[in-house]
Amino acid sequence: MHLLLLLAFAIGVAAQSKLYNQYGFIYADAMLSTPNKAMTVQALIDTGCSLCMIDSTYAVDSCKIQLDATEKLILSADNERVRTKPVTLDSISFCGKTYRNVVCLVFNIAEKLQQYTPQFLIGANILQQDLWLFNLKDMLVQRNPTDKRAPDYTLKWKNHRHYADVGRDLITLHAEINGIRGRFVFDTGSRNNYVPNNIKLEPTREVEREVASASRKLSKQMVKECENVAVTLGKQHFVLDFRLFDRSVGTLNLSFLKDRSFLLNYNKRTITVLR
Repeated sequence: MHLLLLLAFAIGVAAQSKLYNQYGFIYADAMLSTPNKAMTVQALIDTGCSLCMIDSTYAVDSCKIQLDATEKLILSADNERVRTKPVTLDSISFCGKTYRNVVCLVFNIAEKLQQYTPQFLIGANILQQDLWLFNLKDMLVQRNPTDKRAPDYTLKWKNHRHYADVGRDLITLHAEINGIRGRFVFDTGSRNNYVPNNIKLEPTREVEREVASASRKLSKQMVKECENVAVTLGKQHFVLDFRLFDRSVGTLNLSFLKDRSFLLNYNKRTITVLR
């Protein structure tokens, strides 16, 4: 018990946390508290999730969470309905703050993602409560940073209040490819960029890749990829790789922010990239 209290204190006082890169995703230490147990975990920071998520095996076996029969259907990235169980954690301690009564969705992530399974995902219901500074070069995340750094550029976003087909509190950016404007969700939990179906691109290669989603188990499939695509995002220009995607909203992952520092501000709905 004393060790758990010390761990909670150590996580709770640090307004800055180390980021860990696993399989191209960013993780940070967090502590989950339930009536039965407190657990430390490396949590995946996922702007593509409206709510925090927890793997069902980890929830039951490690966190001793008791699940009831209540189910919630969510829509996966490939437009399939997935059954989850909603729970409310007593608290989550992350980056110097304790968040109380946090709603999470319990889902059998390990069945789908196998060796790539995150035990816990920090979603928008946590991230929207504070201002965040992500430093992808030094791999640090800071909550409500006080140091003032000069901005390089700012991207404005929209969310579910503007678009009925976008999940709650998901960051929706506009980007232009080949003169055509499309919508893209900024998703730090996505390994790939996906082009929406209103933008027509010719694939430059077809290769075998590992593919998985909330509704489909990890498997190797032939996928069509578009390499070195010129993208205009705001007034900024990037060259990114994409996969084709049969949905009206595409995905941008962290690749356009590689080695940069940026402020994520849900109140102002802005991503400010720093010099």
